[in-house]
Order: sequence, then C-alpha cells, then structure tokens
Amino acid sequence: DPFTGQVDEIRGRDNAFYLAVDERTRGFYILPLETIEHLPLAMNIGVIVHEYAHAVFQHLVYDRMADGGAGLNSTAYNYIYSLNEGVADIMAVMHTGDPDFMTHSLDDSWAARDASALILYRPSYDTNAMTYVDLSFDPYEIGAFISAAVYEATRRMDGLSPLEAGIPGETLRTDVAASVLDALRATGGEDLSDFTPALFFDRLISRLDPDRAAHLCSVLRARYAIHYGDLAGCL
Repeated sequence: DPFTGQVDEIRGRDNAFYLAVDERTRGFYILPLETIEHLPLAMNIGVIVHEYAHAVFQHLVYDRMADGGAGLNSTAYNYIYSLNEGVADIMAVMHTGDPDFMTHSLDDSWAARDASALILYRPSYDTNAMTYVDLSFDPYEIGAFISAAVYEATRRMDGLSPLEAGIPGETLRTDVAASVLDALRATGGEDLSDFTPALFFDRLISRLDPDRAAHLCSVLRARYAIHYGDLAGCL
C-alpha cells in the first residue's frame, strides 16, 4: 500500500500492476510468482499491454485533472476507475486478438473478464458505484462490460454475427483501439464531475464512421438498455 506501507498478503505476490503515486513516483510492477501454475504474468502479452494501457490512461485522463481526480465525488471516480480497467482490457484484446487473454495465466475465476462473453449492464453496477468507496469498490464489473461491448461491436464491424465465432481482423482492431484512445483524449479534457460510462461511449461513437458507430449502438441497445437513452450519439 503506497499510503500505509503495509503489504497485502493476497496482492503481494503473483500480481502485476501499474501504480502512479505522484508525477515522479510511478511504475509498472511484476511481483514474484509463487502459486501461478500457468503462463507467468510477465510472459502474457495481454497482461503487459493491459498494464501499459493504465499508464496511457494516467497520461490522457488522470494527469489532466487538476487534482488527479481527488476532488471528484466517489461515484464519478468509481465510473472513471471502471473505465480505466475496461480500456486496459480493450487494448489487450485488440492487440492480441484474444478476448480471454487472462485465462492463460489465471484460473476460471477470471471468466468474467472474457470479452467474448455476453455481459449486460445491471442496475447493481450503478448501485455499487454509488455505494462503495476506495478499495471496497470493484471496477472490473463495469470494466468487463465496457470491454465486452466494444469487442462485440468490433466483431460486427467485421461482418461477424452475434452467433458466429471468429476474431475481428488486426487492421480493424487497430483502428478501433485508436478511436478508443481518441475518445479518452476528449474525455480527459472535460469536466468529469458527472461522469458515467455513457459519456465515454458517446465520445467513442462520435469518433467512428457512421457504419461502425451503428454497430456499437446496436450492441449498446441490447447490453446497455437501462442507459441507452443517455447516449446522444445513438438517438
């Protein structure tokens, strides 16, 4: 823990993470492997890209906030924290072409991070974002939803139907990843005091050509139904 100096025995091993304490103290950490019996985290390219994407998110979003986000209410901060995890997974999936890159290193308990899974946005996600503070909040619920929605939209952009197996092509994945980064740049330059995932999706939709945007809207209409009316870009 960068603030107390205590070591969490669960997270203090078999882990990889990016940590920015301040502008000068930040880094990418891979901790000793003790129990992982599969592909070591340092050899899982998806994990490496995921953590590097956190550094990019730090630069494009957190560093552009006057106080690093400390002045945000906890709900907005939790949504942004979730977006950070979701974008990191998007970048890993788009780079590797593997929607389930985590399971090469970790067991089936990480199945919820499979971007090829059908994940619907639940009211409980909002309840949790509005209720929990600091480390008690789990950003992976909403993050996994964001990653899965963008991945499925990318598949449809490549002509793959929802019931059809297949991985979108590398050129398309690169294009979508670039659009996600453009959306982050726009998001980081705005007042985020009322931030919700819908704001990010709107920024992403506006950076896709009309045909690709239509595919993303179609996925969000089904998966983000409780907030679909908040998406100005899809109306």
